Amino acid sequence: MRGVKMKGTILQRMTQASMMKQAVDVLKLAGELIQDAMDAGDDDILKDVIDVCEPIIEEWTKVWEDHLHAFDPRPQGIGVQRGRWSCDLFSDSVFRDLFRFSKKDFRMLTSAVGLGEGAMVRNKQRVSFTGEEAMLVCLHRLSYPGRWIAIASQIFPCQPGHLSDLFLRTIEYLDEHSASPLSTGLAHIHEDRLLSYAEAIQMKTTTANGECIGLLDGTFRKHARPSEGQAVCYNGHYRGHGMKFLNVTTPDGLAPFYFGPVEGSRHDIFLLSLSGLERIMSDIKDDGRGHFHIYGDSAFRCTQHIQTGWRPSAVQSTEEAIYTFLMNKGRVSVEWGFNEVCATWKLIDYSPQLRVFKSPLAALYRVAIFLTNAKTCMTWSQRSSYVKVHHPSLEEYMYWR
Repeated sequence: MRGVKMKGTILQRMTQASMMKQAVDVLKLAGELIQDAMDAGDDDILKDVIDVCEPIIEEWTKVWEDHLHAFDPRPQGIGVQRGRWSCDLFSDSVFRDLFRFSKKDFRMLTSAVGLGEGAMVRNKQRVSFTGEEAMLVCLHRLSYPGRWIAIASQIFPCQPGHLSDLFLRTIEYLDEHSASPLSTGLAHIHEDRLLSYAEAIQMKTTTANGECIGLLDGTFRKHARPSEGQAVCYNGHYRGHGMKFLNVTTPDGLAPFYFGPVEGSRHDIFLLSLSGLERIMSDIKDDGRGHFHIYGDSAFRCTQHIQTGWRPSAVQSTEEAIYTFLMNKGRVSVEWGFNEVCATWKLIDYSPQLRVFKSPLAALYRVAIFLTNAKTCMTWSQRSSYVKVHHPSLEEYMYWR
């Protein structure tokens, strides 16, 4: 029985193995007693031994049968035949619920990221999938953290292990080619659009600040408690383990700048010092009226390109208090952005499945932000309607990267 894989928990396997060994010993002893009685040649003794051993043999044979499944080999798959799937197999309403995009927008997205017609993705098991199949698996998995065995049996006919590896390969591809360039997107926005950002924020906040082009904030994303390095990723304010990210939100509902992750115990100022946002903002040409800047909350320090409101203890006049109140009121759209990413892509908000040493947590969040930006470019956004700035086309957004 050595080397045989058993089902159940460790405790169940130990119990089953112990009962199996005990049943073997009892049945072996009963067999030896019957054999000795037969060798003696006395029919009366043989009859007495059989009468005693028969109920014992029946009882322990049943014990053997009850625990025999402990040594059945573990199934390596669910017996699903490899099939093909595409967006044409789903109705319009079901497709939007499962994948968060309409069919038209989905085809535009796959073409923009290089996974359109003719693209192939191969997982580590050397199984080939089309780019459309890979994107469907990726979008559905990000939309809801279901079990792979349920996804394989109900939506995508394929072995669960193959789908899991395909998802990771697709996330790696999107992160490398589409999501990672988010850190430089702010520097490639056209000056006319930057001016429209500044005017929109000025009108919405009703202040004299006509150079603010975006709103800055950090966010804490929880994950499962790691086996190592628990202290560096624990944040007492949020009472959990996680990582911190920093991004800039523009009035059209996009997040063209992103930085992270860093350890969850770090402060937002530490993220800003590592992000290089000051350097990027210094490279952006001004409009002749002054330098553009980003507005953040009081957790940040005021610099040439990062502006914050006055702390309550530092307010010197009524004008300063009113200005801080109005700018902070307009900055609420940043929180909407964080909520929209997590509400659309449920996987990144389900901490039990986000394990540091088993999941590409940073890549998952980067890809989620990229997909949210792409979705905003093609559909309505609560943030863009709040400030009333029309979002760019998907082609223009891809050029920013």
